[in-house]
Amino acid sequence: MVKRIIPVFVKDVLLQNLFKEIVDHDLSQLFKLILVDFENLKADSYSIIIIDQKAVDVIKIQKKNYDLIVVINNENPPNLETGEYSDLINISTPFKINEVLKRIENYLNQINTHTKQLISFKLFTFDPSSRILSNKELNLRFTEKESQIFMCLLEHNKTNILKKDLLEKVWKYNNKIDTHTLETHIYSLRKKLSEKLKLSNLISFEEKKGYKLNKSLL
Repeated sequence: MVKRIIPVFVKDVLLQNLFKEIVDHDLSQLFKLILVDFENLKADSYSIIIIDQKAVDVIKIQKKNYDLIVVINNENPPNLETGEYSDLINISTPFKINEVLKRIENYLNQINTHTKQLISFKLFTFDPSSRILSNKELNLRFTEKESQIFMCLLEHNKTNILKKDLLEKVWKYNNKIDTHTLETHIYSLRKKLSEKLKLSNLISFEEKKGYKLNKSLL
């Protein structure tokens, strides 16, 4: 198994010495730690990073969207605003290195499990748990009902699905829900797809046949 490389960018001398002692050891089956300087940090595309409190300002200036930032701090948790896809783990001192390793391993295991649930298309990926449809540049988060509509259309992407059948699947045979409610949700969904993902023709409609998802556009 290829291990993920995780850089350690710390300014505190004691932390530097601590990590120097362990970076060459095989401490995890999932990843390997390396000590980096700022130039190396700029040059490579890392998705996870370990920093200390003194390095927080550098990360803020860098404005890179990491998947996970692990911050070792000896005071209050730092004010570090992360991007939409960034997670943050705060480790307070004193700490045990095994605690850091374990928390990163837990994160990676969750990611590995989660990745298996993703629905991948030619250009886009849909994450049912977060309800996000995205490619490398754009992303759109659906509401719960929009996500249910999208999944129903995806299941019937080779055929049209009638309004009444879509209503039954999404609203579970609720007699108080009429076609106008569905049409409103479809309109909103189409507008978001067009404005945020440039997918203006993803959902088509034919009278007496119903809605269809043009999966080839994804």
